[in-house]
Amino acid sequence: MGSLLLLLSRVGSIVEREKTMQAEKWKRGESFNVFQVLNLQASETRLHSAFIAELLNPNGSHGLRDTFLKAFISMMRIDFDEFNTESAEVAVEFHIGEISEDEREGGRIDILIKDNRRAIIIENKIYAGDQKYQLLRYDNFAKKTYGDAYRLLYLTLEGNEPSEDSTGNEVKDCRCVSYRYNIIPWMEECVQKAACFPLVRETVRQYIASLKSILNIMDENNTNEIIEILGKEENLASALAIIDNAEALKCLIRKNFVGRIIVLAKEYGFSLEGDPEEFIKQHENYAGLWFEDPTVSKRWFIHFSYETERLGVWYAIRQDAWPEPDVDVDYQSLSPLWEGAKQSNACPY
Repeated sequence: MGSLLLLLSRVGSIVEREKTMQAEKWKRGESFNVFQVLNLQASETRLHSAFIAELLNPNGSHGLRDTFLKAFISMMRIDFDEFNTESAEVAVEFHIGEISEDEREGGRIDILIKDNRRAIIIENKIYAGDQKYQLLRYDNFAKKTYGDAYRLLYLTLEGNEPSEDSTGNEVKDCRCVSYRYNIIPWMEECVQKAACFPLVRETVRQYIASLKSILNIMDENNTNEIIEILGKEENLASALAIIDNAEALKCLIRKNFVGRIIVLAKEYGFSLEGDPEEFIKQHENYAGLWFEDPTVSKRWFIHFSYETERLGVWYAIRQDAWPEPDVDVDYQSLSPLWEGAKQSNACPY
């Protein structure tokens, strides 16, 4: 037990150092980020797809022609022999027809990159869940249009697998890629390639900072130091003990969180709907808690939910109306309550 406590203390000191570094960056103005200021971090269409597509576009306003596209194809290990990056076209929300009655055709592709006969299709998921047969529709379109000369990428924060609901269990060749392990390294390479284009370089840097904030990525030196400490032979048993008990720890954190929220709700006279135990255990894909203020005429709720596909706890302030489960919406940040709220989408918490 003593070695475990010592290990936690050493890691804790690095975490505190990280907090101090972030505070110092804030004082120096290094935390200024236009994407965060404009509240776009969670918007798949308006920020992430649009920004990635602009960098990939050989005719994009960055002025570096196909430099970023070539780096992307290399980073993603796209195995086309002769993809014409110079003449490639890039489209966002590319319309492939109305969704058919059986939902196997049509829709909008998040990012389409094509030359005269080949294509790279990117389905981009930050927080939105999969739609029924979504990837199957794109795969069917690609087969009809490009034969075998296409690659389908499923982009998520952590490289998650698409659901069977999206693939219909029929899509056989879909590569899972992530913002953490693929997009950020590609963006960092873009920064290097844009060394002589300061406006492009600094904008990409801000975007990388925004992604690292979403993914809660520490400073690289601090991360490496933690890994080095945990990986030492004398610490392996303690590190593995922490890993083995990670789920129980998450459950305890949720239990403490729910307990504090329930106490606050009672203090303010809110009534509780939902099963706290389901929220704590998180056995299902989704569990939610709703706190209603019975003193107001309209039904306003403070809503907390845990959704495994969206990587964590979410909160929102909302009325009765709520998007249907299959509706793809942009998830906007709330901080900490939404002034003048009429209805909010969820945001990461």
